[in-house]
Amino acid sequence: GSATPVDQITPELLAVAAQVKEQTDKEIILPIMELNEHIRARKQDIVVMFNNQMSQLQTLRKMIAKLKQGETDLAEKLEVISSNAESLAKRSASVLQAAHDLQPTITQAEFDYFQELGRLQDRTKQWNSQLDRLQLKASSVRE
Repeated sequence: GSATPVDQITPELLAVAAQVKEQTDKEIILPIMELNEHIRARKQDIVVMFNNQMSQLQTLRKMIAKLKQGETDLAEKLEVISSNAESLAKRSASVLQAAHDLQPTITQAEFDYFQELGRLQDRTKQWNSQLDRLQLKASSVRE
């Protein structure tokens, strides 16, 4: 190891040290470096994915805010529409009642009176037609 003085290093020790270093580089250092490269690449992928997800999250938050605003606007419009519907229903009921109140209504006695007038009018027409015939006969007899 590093504790061996330089004057005691023999070619065999140097060969063993070189072999150990080569084997360590090959079996430990190279796999660790490859893992480090894989980890670095994966970290970059994760950073890109994280940034994309954060962007999507911001987009979703904006969409949620718009939807909430739309929901609020719709609730306000629904309230106005409901108020208008109530007002229209009341006005329609008032108009219907006014139209009903304006319809002519007659009592049974008035109805009977108008029926009697109709019958008398029919009889008058019959008598007028008989009178006309009689007048015609009378004028033909005078001549």
